[in-house]
Amino acid sequence: MPRSIFLIWQFSFISTFIFKSCRVSMFHPDKYRRDILPVLGGSIAICFVLFAMIQGGRNVAGELGDGRFNMFVLEHVYRWLIGQEESLLSPPIFFPYPYTLGFSDTHAGSALVYAVFRSAGLDQYHALNAWIAAGYLTTFLSAYYALRRLSLMPVIASIGAFAFACSLPSIVHIGHSQLIYRVGTPLAFLFAWEFARSKSPNDLLKFVAACSVQLLMNVYTGMYTVLLCGLFMLVSGVYFGFTGEGGFGRLWRDARSAWVRSANYRFTTLTATALLVSFALAVLLFHVYVSHLYGLGRSWAEIEYQVARLRSYFILDYLPYWAPVSETIQGLRQRNEHQLFLGVPLVVLFIAMLGHLLWRRREASPQLKIFALSILATGLLMTSFLGHTLYWFIGQLPGFDALRAAARYEIILVFPLVVAVGLYLQQLLRTPSLRVVGTGAIAVWAAWSLADVVLLKKTTVPISDAKGRIEAAAAAVPAGELEPNTVIAYGADFGDHPALVQINAMLLAQSLGVSTLNGYSGNSPLGYSYNPSCIGFMRQLAAYDEWASRHDLPRLSEIDYHPFFVQTNGCNLDRETILQLPITAGDPLTKQQGDAVGLRLRSVTAEPDSYKIALQIVNESEHTIHALSSSPFRLSWRVTKPGETSREGWDTRHEIEGDIRSGESLSQTLVVPRSAVGPGKAIQVTFVVEGKFWAHDIGIPPLEVEVPE
Repeated sequence: MPRSIFLIWQFSFISTFIFKSCRVSMFHPDKYRRDILPVLGGSIAICFVLFAMIQGGRNVAGELGDGRFNMFVLEHVYRWLIGQEESLLSPPIFFPYPYTLGFSDTHAGSALVYAVFRSAGLDQYHALNAWIAAGYLTTFLSAYYALRRLSLMPVIASIGAFAFACSLPSIVHIGHSQLIYRVGTPLAFLFAWEFARSKSPNDLLKFVAACSVQLLMNVYTGMYTVLLCGLFMLVSGVYFGFTGEGGFGRLWRDARSAWVRSANYRFTTLTATALLVSFALAVLLFHVYVSHLYGLGRSWAEIEYQVARLRSYFILDYLPYWAPVSETIQGLRQRNEHQLFLGVPLVVLFIAMLGHLLWRRREASPQLKIFALSILATGLLMTSFLGHTLYWFIGQLPGFDALRAAARYEIILVFPLVVAVGLYLQQLLRTPSLRVVGTGAIAVWAAWSLADVVLLKKTTVPISDAKGRIEAAAAAVPAGELEPNTVIAYGADFGDHPALVQINAMLLAQSLGVSTLNGYSGNSPLGYSYNPSCIGFMRQLAAYDEWASRHDLPRLSEIDYHPFFVQTNGCNLDRETILQLPITAGDPLTKQQGDAVGLRLRSVTAEPDSYKIALQIVNESEHTIHALSSSPFRLSWRVTKPGETSREGWDTRHEIEGDIRSGESLSQTLVVPRSAVGPGKAIQVTFVVEGKFWAHDIGIPPLEVEVPE
């Protein structure tokens, strides 16, 4: 994509978003004087929280994993804009695979914000902090504007906007900084409500534009904004159809009349919406193309355990006074995705609002009833009850079948929640006998919400630590001696998590302006090894050659590359060796075929810093275990007490070095760090067909290895 087109895209996106979503008249000093202090107060509160979190610029918000990955993507776009990267769509990771930007978030709607901070002279880490701060502030301002348009008074709108922008689940996921920018969500709900009332095509166009904005910001939040707003509009239609005069017939006549009256809607609204939709479609179609090219997708088994449970809404391990309650709730896989408790004030106010609707429903406005009903309907749709969930039907739809972390919908649900709570508090203030109660509730909500955000344990990393990792790796690279077409092969280190090693390699290669075999993203190509090693690099190159032959892309023999090894002794990655490896792609094992696969222990050797476990994988099925597959066969090990039968802790992976034909076996060696094995512990080994089943799912117990003294 030419850089000029990208810049026009970004500037037109920003201008259409500003001028069509927020009318200039909103900021007229006489009409909106009451908004100045609430907006300033909320903005200052956000800046205070973020400044304290990064300790005045010594830390970077987020973690060494996903936080630095987002920084890599943003930096890649910036480097492309200034001419230091050849391809926008193919960051030089997962060499030699193309279009790897489509494996995860593209930051299409916010990358220019980061680029502005970098152009202003900030380094990567401080630019990332500034980009995060801009995300929270713009989300707050968007929410405040929408809440005011939804008839909330300035103070309540400010508290609600802060509660949405800095909701506890959002702060917990600050490492997933792609979720911060939610500027389109409040506008989408606003225009969905206005369309429900007016049936005007103008409001429908604005709704579509707001959803497009959010899709550009982040696919996860964009898709869930579309889903939740769609459900909200359905609830609105049903409510007005049953309660309005003339029922559904009158509703249809009003809608038709509104469309006829608005036939001359303004050209600028249509043009702005068309631009935003075209931008969003371009990003979505790129993701679709990459998914089709690489055969990407999520099985329901990968999604199901990340769907919210009832108990998920009471989990928040990072809030000190709530942690004792949260820690009593156990038994959830991927617990970090189930941190959904919204805080005492918001939960209590929501329950009080529901009670108010039940006991005094005649006094409640249709607006409050519709928002409350849509929240309950959303919870019913998105929650798993006793292992069953209506979300299964949504998870089969194109687009949603690629969203694994389904519980993240809650950071979108917070907006209609604060609308409903705000309308309820406003109604209390307008009832003379309850005015004192309403005033006290507002004060407690404001103070407690801010205190919760301050008290919440936040993930940050010292910038000196993050930089030190890359500087230490760079010290192993001779300055000025890298050959043209150098490709970094960065090996694993016992002292680091494999994901961190991969990101270290990505940032090192980026700083040197070269490619790397390493990679980390939301998806990965055929042959990729999560644990970087020589055999993993060999598999990846061999897999690429096989994959390229099926997609009419340059074969390995046509690509010039010179591997440079970091943190590994090196191995033979020349084309002739790679192309002779016994590695092929094929269908994954079924459960019936997996039942005929066994693991046999050959030996255990104690090294100074590790244990080497020699195993033999025996394939007695009639199916070849292919080294490359859409659901690859891998080994996994964990350190646990002897005889442990739980299904948790299987986080490690070991790639097999080649195919295992029917009736044959393959020897493999696992390396387990000594530091991971405590006294009285054992090592258990099993196998997994990724996304399909584990050995213990089909009745094959883990192989238990006694640790030698």
